[in-house]
Amino acid sequence: MAGKDLEDLKSRLSRLGVTVPSPGGTPNDNDVSIASSVSDIARLTQVESLFGGHKKATDRSFFEASAETEARAPMDTISHPPPGVNTKEEVMDVLRRCNEIEQCLQAAETAASASGLKPSSMGEGGPRGLENNFALTPPSFSQPPIFDNVVSATKKKRRPKSAKPSYGIASASASASAALTAAATAARVHCASGCGSSRIREVEHAMAKERIALKRESTVERKRVVMLEKEVLALRTHLDSRSTQEMNLTEQHQSLVAMTLERDDLLGLLRATMKKLETADEVVRRSTQTGAELEAKVEQLAHEHSIAMEEAKRASEQADGLNKDHQNLLWSQEVMQRISEVQLGHYRNKRKVLQDLLETQDPITRSHLLDEFSTGSFH
Repeated sequence: MAGKDLEDLKSRLSRLGVTVPSPGGTPNDNDVSIASSVSDIARLTQVESLFGGHKKATDRSFFEASAETEARAPMDTISHPPPGVNTKEEVMDVLRRCNEIEQCLQAAETAASASGLKPSSMGEGGPRGLENNFALTPPSFSQPPIFDNVVSATKKKRRPKSAKPSYGIASASASASAALTAAATAARVHCASGCGSSRIREVEHAMAKERIALKRESTVERKRVVMLEKEVLALRTHLDSRSTQEMNLTEQHQSLVAMTLERDDLLGLLRATMKKLETADEVVRRSTQTGAELEAKVEQLAHEHSIAMEEAKRASEQADGLNKDHQNLLWSQEVMQRISEVQLGHYRNKRKVLQDLLETQDPITRSHLLDEFSTGSFH
């Protein structure tokens, strides 16, 4: 469970824009300031709120990106934490201490604003008076507060895997860190050496050391997770290859069984075909004898066919001659009919002229008709 909790914590830190560096050295305790500790308090408080209420909203793309980056590191440097260490309890302890420091600073700022003191008056009053003012509002050790901007940031739509990490939550964390930094700076000015400043400094030093140890452990766990993921990927690949080989062998066995059955069927068909071939050979032998007889008959029929073709040729020639004679007769008949029609027309004209000649009484007209009848020109 510790490795899974570290994975969830690392993914949420990446989503908030907090990068966990590789362990390369130990920072100087004298250089740790209240502003950086308050900023870390704000980020760790956001992480705790996300760790408690939004554990299911994980984004595997950030973990894969960091895993690919850490996979390039040498695997010999990976060390495992000792058994019996609960990383979640250590993280919650660090968050609780950060909450105590934050509430202490808020109480100091509230006391300073309630008393209306300025930095100059605080310097004149001395640290004893500031301790008295701080004693008016003792801090209450409760659960870490959940910032509004963190809650609203967790309700945002998740990014696709191919998108780059956005800095919306980091900007909200920066604004909260800026506010807390201002409060810490005011508290540091108001209480230079009082109101438990030595305790705060000790807690800061302890928190810095624990944060470095936590980062180192998270880096080790991350490398271990990367190594385990590589092993799981290799095992899955090997399992897939074995499954593929098993499927191929099963298919080959099934195809071999089918081919064996098909071979048996083909052997049976071959035996039946051989029997049919023997019967066919006998039939062919008999048909050969019958074929010789049929060839003789075919030759005789071919001779008769040639004779019939010659007779048909002569008949066609005679038919052609008869057709020509028939056409000539038809043409002669048509010519005779036309000649008879012309002669009939002449005879009708002559009869008409004779009738007119007999019926007319005019001598001039009669002489004219006689001339036409004699010359044969009829109109």
